[in-house]
Order: sequence, then structure tokens, then C-alpha cells
Amino acid sequence: MVGVAGASSGPTHGVYGQSDSTEGYGVYGYAAAASGTTYGVYGESVSPGGVGVYGRNTASGTGVTGVSSTGDGVRGRAQEPTKVACTE
Repeated sequence: MVGVAGASSGPTHGVYGQSDSTEGYGVYGYAAAASGTTYGVYGESVSPGGVGVYGRNTASGTGVTGVSSTGDGVRGRAQEPTKVACTE
């Protein structure tokens, strides 16, 4: 499946997913390869004001959560020395 939003302005969605289940995922990605650099879900933005991956919770929960059994749950890297990669 490929989703493309061709509009050059305004809010658009290349891929949209929705789940009404109490335990559902709106969009789910799974990388099944046992080796290599794989991504279940990947986001990238080329806009200076853009965000590669964005999470938002409009209630009292968490916007982005990461879990790993042996590595980093969430990792961030800022290539600009004056920018923040990760905060607590």
C-alpha cells in the first residue's frame, strides 16, 4: 500500500488509519527481518519546520512511548549542538 497526498498546502494525510477498539492501533507497522536496519514505522520531513514522527495525546496520556526488551525504548539525536535530543 502506498499513500500520497499531492496537495502543496493545507492539512493532508498520505496514509490515515483509525481504530475504535479500546486496544486498537490506528496505524501499525511491523518489520519482520531478523537482521539489518529495519523500521516498523518510519517518518521523515524535509521541511525546516517539519517533524519526522509526531505523537499527540489530547487527554492525559502520553504522546509517544517506546519499549524495548534489550535496547533503547526511544532514542533521539540532534545534529545541531545547541538543540535538545532528549529530555526527562
